[in-house]
Amino acid sequence: MSGGPVVNSGRAIADLRELDRRTGGTDGAQRLCWGDGWREARALLGELLGEIGLTAEPDPAGNLWASLEGEQEPALALGSHLDSVPEGGWLDGALGVMAALGVLRAWSEAGVPPPRTLMLVDWADEEGARFGRSLFGSSAFSGALDPAEVRGLRDREGGMLVDVLAQNGVDLDRAPEAASRQERLAAYLELHIEQGPVLEAEGLRAAAVSGCAGVERHRFHFSGQASHAGTTPMDRRRDAGLAAAEYALRVEEIGRRHGGVATTGALALRPGIPTAVAGEAELLIDLRHPQAEELASMLAEALAAAEAVAAKRGCEHASEPVWRIEPIPFDSRLIAAAREACREAAGSDRVLTSGALHDAAEVARVLPAAMVFCPSTSGISHAKQEDTPEPDLATGIEAFGLLANRVLSDPPTGMRAHGLHAERVEQLHERREVRVLGRPPNDRAAAPLELEVRARGHAQVREQGEQVLDPHQPQPGEDRPAPRGQLLERGAKPVQLGRVKPQPRGVAAAVPLIQLHGTVLKHGEALVDGRRTTEDAVADEDAGSTSAFVFR
Repeated sequence: MSGGPVVNSGRAIADLRELDRRTGGTDGAQRLCWGDGWREARALLGELLGEIGLTAEPDPAGNLWASLEGEQEPALALGSHLDSVPEGGWLDGALGVMAALGVLRAWSEAGVPPPRTLMLVDWADEEGARFGRSLFGSSAFSGALDPAEVRGLRDREGGMLVDVLAQNGVDLDRAPEAASRQERLAAYLELHIEQGPVLEAEGLRAAAVSGCAGVERHRFHFSGQASHAGTTPMDRRRDAGLAAAEYALRVEEIGRRHGGVATTGALALRPGIPTAVAGEAELLIDLRHPQAEELASMLAEALAAAEAVAAKRGCEHASEPVWRIEPIPFDSRLIAAAREACREAAGSDRVLTSGALHDAAEVARVLPAAMVFCPSTSGISHAKQEDTPEPDLATGIEAFGLLANRVLSDPPTGMRAHGLHAERVEQLHERREVRVLGRPPNDRAAAPLELEVRARGHAQVREQGEQVLDPHQPQPGEDRPAPRGQLLERGAKPVQLGRVKPQPRGVAAAVPLIQLHGTVLKHGEALVDGRRTTEDAVADEDAGSTSAFVFR
């Protein structure tokens, strides 16, 4: 039996029922992020935290945090999200938040501090249902959020994301400051419903999760010619609506062919009346696959299919990326601990890969992370019919509590170091080199970790947490690049090569992860033209690549 207090699963389920009573109804959960129902859900969470003497505070990205002080840091973070899709289910995300609250409550009521600080987090806008950009808060935490990429997003009513954030006390330009909390955390755990049929079909009550599938989300526009529905001959039409419909079927075929999933989740026609041929059509597609290579192939085929359909229907087409995330594996040591917890609570150590997206995927870019799944009745989620039998919820909550206690009492060592020291990141084109100057493996007293960037004879050194900028030219009269913080221009666009990731206090790690162009690289990984791949694959890349980095 794992050390630590037992989570009261009955109380956690009662909290979920109360949340559903306040923010749900006959049409399902109504907790669309940044809206009234979501704020009511957070108010309830604040009340429940207050019962155990804790308060919640937001970070610059709108994530909500509460902390139960332990004997040491870095802390263990537990959580999920309270926001829902419109007319969604009562458990999606909320289960993980209330289970995390249950762990904090159990330790608070035990009367002894946990072995390390516990933090509860409710991530902001996991769903992305309003603006199409999922994992807003957790991507700000991981450092993957670029305010410039989302600044122009609008909802269906034309509301601007930047304005809606401001109404909720979030300054978009300051949202990336949420990443500063990384320094205080050692690992992240999340409980979630499966949102699929596998566990129920196999008669299992809980499972460990190996990671999350990658996602490519894109918006496609087809432009034809609006015309009279009664007088335009069928063979003279340039029907954007039919182009969109045919394209949606092509997207479905792509998902089936690659063993992934492909969804057309939104479709709008203009002028949108029965007496006119549609002159404009817009649709939003979502492609997912657990393998990066297959996902890239799916996207390439989807782009080619749009061109083919547009030509066939006499339409023009355009597309724009909305959001993407590569397949993310979870920490192998934490997966093993999750399997042990599930075996103890549910009698099975089944491991699944999640086809759904979760905040843990973003967090896993920068912290060891793991998840536990509960079964979903009939595999239904993102709908008011979403449900899980209470005995299965109780088992999942028990497994999650066991996992949390295991990590608290026996955390993996060197969590964020990945066993590296004095490694380097090398850019293979344009004569640039990024070098990590690491401390010796067991030297706690060494100087802070540094990153050296060299280009055409010039160099700059940055400590962990500082920006690494493109040293394209020295400043006038100087033989070195601009000082810290000044962006050097190439043409009109400044280029940021990377950032040395900070490490948590108390961890004698040898070298940090490296973040390049918003992507965090681990040992043996590479970034080629903005796409993460493996070092071994770099040699096979097209010789025309304009930007390639390898973390060796």
